[in-house]
Amino acid sequence: MSPPFAPPRFPPLLTVDPDRLRALSHEWRRSAAILAELSVDEMGTPSDGGACLRVAGAAGHAVRRAGVGIAERLEALGAIVDRYSASAERDDAAMAAAFAALADR
Repeated sequence: MSPPFAPPRFPPLLTVDPDRLRALSHEWRRSAAILAELSVDEMGTPSDGGACLRVAGAAGHAVRRAGVGIAERLEALGAIVDRYSASAERDDAAMAAAFAALADR
């Protein structure tokens, strides 16, 4: 016997696409890797801008570390979203089963 009514379906509270998070993470890592490969020594001469380029190089390493950190946080957020989504689906299935069991009584 089918239930006389279906349990309400609520929109997800967290609408974040895990694939988009993974793509963002990949982009941050790629950008950080590019910054890490910049060779300050090849970009200028000491007489006209070497000091400026050394500062830019040091900043590049800091930006790389920040980029990798952001990528790792995005990956962690993606894992949380995956777990949340799976848990919500299990909860929905359990609620539907409970409603079906009540309807059969």
